[in-house]
Amino acid sequence: MAKEIFIPKHGKNKWSIGFRDQVIPVPKEGQVLIAQVVFGINFADVMARQGL
Repeated sequence: MAKEIFIPKHGKNKWSIGFRDQVIPVPKEGQVLIAQVVFGINFADVMARQGL
């Protein structure tokens, strides 16, 4: 299982970003699976969370 970050609702409170488990997909023939170890949140992400 992996963790997924999502925006369940817009707003400025701490519940505007959520975390949930996500099943790691199995790549099909001709596809690859890329492991992501870190991530970042930028200003555009904050604006989307606020509904702007």
